[in-house]
Amino acid sequence: MNYYYGILIIQVLICILALIKVINTIVNLKNKKIHKGYWILVIILIPLLIYYIKYHLIEPTKDLKYAIKGKTKVIQGKVEKVYVAGGSNPFILGGKEFRRNPWSFSPKEGEKYILKYLPNSRYVVEYEKISD
Repeated sequence: MNYYYGILIIQVLICILALIKVINTIVNLKNKKIHKGYWILVIILIPLLIYYIKYHLIEPTKDLKYAIKGKTKVIQGKVEKVYVAGGSNPFILGGKEFRRNPWSFSPKEGEKYILKYLPNSRYVVEYEKISD
């Protein structure tokens, strides 16, 4: 669970810094302190920032109440696909995408697991490998 809290704190800090930078750039553009060409950068960054905030901040934040209370959902199934570690470290189990801590859980395709996960972000809190 510490990994979940750590990632959440990092995501909040990244969002705050990105918002400050975008707002600062817009203010400087309005005050004509920087070249007009930076409007293109702002137009590109705003949709990317909205996507980042929704996927990497809002979804995991919805799970904060579940993480604090220790309430999780349970699923059992076979790992269908494991993506290269990075970003949210996703893998597919039972047709659903889950997130994981790559240092404590490295699922392998074809293996069966019982997962306890947070319902909104589908972050895996606990896992147990099931032998065939």
